[in-house]
Amino acid sequence: ERFTTTIDPTVTLDTDGETINITNTTSTFSVSVSNTVPDNVDPDATFTFAIECTNIIGDIFSGDVIFSDTVSITTTNGIGSWTEAPLLPPGTACSITETVPTGWTVDTPTIDITTQADNIVDATFTNTRNTGTLDITNTVLGAPANLDVAAIDFTFNVSCSGDFEESPLTIDGLLIVDGETISIEDLPTGAICTVDQEPDPRFATSSTPANAASTGVEITAEGAEVALVNATGEIMIVANTEVTSGLPVDITETFAFTVDCGATYTGTHNIIADTITSSTTATGFARYDDLPALPAGTNCTITQQTPPDGWTLTSNNDQPTTVDPAAAATATFTNERDTGTLTITKTLEGVPAGTDLDDELFDIEATCVGGFTAADHVVSGQISVNTPIVIEGLPTGTECTITETTDERFTTTIDPTVTLDTDGE
Repeated sequence: ERFTTTIDPTVTLDTDGETINITNTTSTFSVSVSNTVPDNVDPDATFTFAIECTNIIGDIFSGDVIFSDTVSITTTNGIGSWTEAPLLPPGTACSITETVPTGWTVDTPTIDITTQADNIVDATFTNTRNTGTLDITNTVLGAPANLDVAAIDFTFNVSCSGDFEESPLTIDGLLIVDGETISIEDLPTGAICTVDQEPDPRFATSSTPANAASTGVEITAEGAEVALVNATGEIMIVANTEVTSGLPVDITETFAFTVDCGATYTGTHNIIADTITSSTTATGFARYDDLPALPAGTNCTITQQTPPDGWTLTSNNDQPTTVDPAAAATATFTNERDTGTLTITKTLEGVPAGTDLDDELFDIEATCVGGFTAADHVVSGQISVNTPIVIEGLPTGTECTITETTDERFTTTIDPTVTLDTDGE
């Protein structure tokens, strides 16, 4: 079965003799593999082929299978061949079919050849490595208005294990900004890639899928995606002031606050409540960038330090807040201006018996300095033994000096200048 045989025609022998020539002709074939892969991808694999060769009589298949086998070719540097085919009669029809391994695509799965007497016919299969693209996106949530998100580069690293020339394939130091998509192409299907963003103290980083930094994602022909989310937020501290007095009391003041966010952030900040919101109230606040942007979910405690002299904290202290990308985590404090009452009384001495001057009126003036919107506050009025003058709502710390219009009938003695406290004077 390995040969076709040709014999010279029948001869008639004479005295010179005759020669009869018998010619046997054979042929064979080979199978070759050539692989196409991107850079960094392993070009080698093992490919399996089913071979069936059928004898032909003239131009007609005899139907006799004279060779059948399954062979494997393991490529080196992307090429390989099988050259152990048996000798076959020329003109033998062979059908060769590749069983495509996972992750590869063959251009022609089945190649039919016919052997030739003067040529080794080669069946060449071209295989292309299936690849996919890894897309990494980045979204920033909760950025304060003054934070220039477009100028922030987030750094992440990619590590892919699979059919690479050197596995894992690592790509470090990639940069991505808000709203950007970075695509890593030509990754072999079946590779497992992790995406791990380096920490930024201002942001809490999460990903979809959630395990992208640990177990990673699998690359398919359709690709794979990792969506990074960097969530931040801000704390806002509001300092309000109020006064119950109807006098022109200065309601602006500076208050000190401690922000304690554990290991994430601790700091002290002064807030000036100097925005007048009414005749008796004022406000001030601190937020980013007086305060830092903080990772979403950060728990903080805001504490007002001891108020300045003349003020009393009337709201809760040690206020807990949690940084939320949806809105500023706000702690509001209210301090009330301490006030007191100044009472001015009149005593008459040396008045003759039988003379009643208890309702006699005397002109006085009280000049109070400190704690007012103006340099001083002056109150004028008339006083008698039976009618004292009461001035309410004076800010504590005010120094008041009393003067009386001279009355030629009397010598006048007035207590020294007094400094007002909450108990009054």
